[in-house]
Amino acid sequence: MRALVRSVVFGIALAGAAASAQSTDPRLDRLDARTRAAVVAIIDSARMVSLPTSPLIDKALEGAAKKASGQQIIAAVRNFALQLGEARRALGEKSSEGELIGGAQAIRAGIPVEQLERLRKVRPGVQIAAALTVVSDLVAREVPIDTAVAVVGDLVRAAATDDQLLA
Repeated sequence: MRALVRSVVFGIALAGAAASAQSTDPRLDRLDARTRAAVVAIIDSARMVSLPTSPLIDKALEGAAKKASGQQIIAAVRNFALQLGEARRALGEKSSEGELIGGAQAIRAGIPVEQLERLRKVRPGVQIAAALTVVSDLVAREVPIDTAVAVVGDLVRAAATDDQLLA
């Protein structure tokens, strides 16, 4: 009887995972079954906490296109999901998808969460996705983090447009 119950539970779990994978994105079929299952689980977890999932799918597909191993793809997607979560905590619950992606990019560039919080406080309620991208680019070009955040913060405070920030 226990074996039957286990079989039924396993079957339901397997069917649920398959249904979840089908509802996620058919492009994930490019991944091997084990990698796809792990990526879908990460995406489902992100969806449950209202994080954007399309960037996670794109990250997995990028890994597949670069012929990364399944482990590398899973690690990259997991890290990106964690960075998106950190970005939301720093930038606020009402942050746009672009802001979360920019925040995750900034975190990946080594910018501390406290600096993201500082940038958000410059002009609350104003979209800062471009500002986050610019800060990340400056840091990648070896501008010190404090300087990059201060300069971009001053531009945001002065109501610079996205085009002006990107220039």
